[in-house]
Amino acid sequence: MIPLQLRGWMRGLLMLLTLSVSSCAKLKFDNPYDPKNRPPGPQASSPADGAIITDNPPQFSWADCGVDTAYYHLQISTDSLFSTTIFDDNNLHGTAIGLSFALPYGKLYWRVRAAKAKDAWGVWSSIHRFFCKYGPVFHSSETALDVCIEGNRLFTAYNGFRIWDLSDPAQPKQLGSYPEQGECRIAVSTGYAYLAWPSTDKSFQIIDVSNPANPALVGSMSLSAYIYGISVVGDVGYLWGLEPVPMPYTLYVLDLSDKRNPRVQGRWSGDAMISTNPRIGLQVKGTVCYVSTEDTLFVLDCQDPTSPRLVCSRPSGGLLVLEGERLYALSGFDLNIYDITDPFAPNLIGHSHVNWEALDAEQGTVYSLAYYTLLWMVDYSKPSSPTSLGFVRCPGYRVAVKGDYAYLVGSSGLTVARVR
Repeated sequence: MIPLQLRGWMRGLLMLLTLSVSSCAKLKFDNPYDPKNRPPGPQASSPADGAIITDNPPQFSWADCGVDTAYYHLQISTDSLFSTTIFDDNNLHGTAIGLSFALPYGKLYWRVRAAKAKDAWGVWSSIHRFFCKYGPVFHSSETALDVCIEGNRLFTAYNGFRIWDLSDPAQPKQLGSYPEQGECRIAVSTGYAYLAWPSTDKSFQIIDVSNPANPALVGSMSLSAYIYGISVVGDVGYLWGLEPVPMPYTLYVLDLSDKRNPRVQGRWSGDAMISTNPRIGLQVKGTVCYVSTEDTLFVLDCQDPTSPRLVCSRPSGGLLVLEGERLYALSGFDLNIYDITDPFAPNLIGHSHVNWEALDAEQGTVYSLAYYTLLWMVDYSKPSSPTSLGFVRCPGYRVAVKGDYAYLVGSSGLTVARVR
């Protein structure tokens, strides 16, 4: 017979063993590194499988795997085997993420998995494929602050004046450069490039680009003005900017028939400007010249280039883009669209409240830069009811569009984006 004291001691030992075994079993059950305890593959939500993406980047989201889930791991790839990834982050703590950069144009794949502890990953979700309708296809790091297209040539300027071949519009190839520096404005016509600066220290220059591998300076002209707009039609050049104090805004009409000796043959001046860095524009249709200040559009008859004549004005101006029988004027938070079937009498046919800094237009679609980071595509085929087609997060200061591609330039370089 077991003494009463010993029986009490054995009962306590038995209870302790029972608690220990129970605790070990619980620890084993909750061990996040045990394959049996790892979370299942999350249910991928957005982008949906087979989705066509028009807002790039899209937001990625998936279902929560439970309160014990500590980490999520998201991968985005150009192939279904994920042999290469364009995004790979295994330190996500939520069930949604918005990227800070645009995904490349074309077909892409994504998947996600979960873990209760670092590196204790569960299985992957199902793979979702999606298609970015708009997106970047090319980037070059050379800084540029203006861009111009003529034929199958692209021209950029700032950190050198550069000439690019657009035989393959998605992959520009640099053909040549000219070492001129600065934030110049560019116009190109019939084998010549014309450079002007918003500075009184630089001369107007004419560069022969007929041999793109060896562009050469052929003529120049001193011009004490801050030039913000340039256009060339045949042998006539137009410069729009500010003269020094008292800073009247001025249109210069140039005779470019002798490329070695360009000269001013006519001019028109308006009132003095307040800002030394205004948002102003210049576009030319035939011998009709449209120039603008921040808040006024002027229509000038330049049939006699020696004596430009003001025909009329409209109470909205800003940056100007001419496309066919339409003139787009971007000022502040407003985009005004004019029908210029009668070039001397612009007729307002559309207005939108926007927040854009630069724009171009083609086939009724306006391509605009918002905050110098978002390229928006907006269908204005019906000016009174525009339709957003989507956007691409691409940095840029100016944009030029041709066909299926937009060419953006800025401090980060040249970016080509598919926009159709």
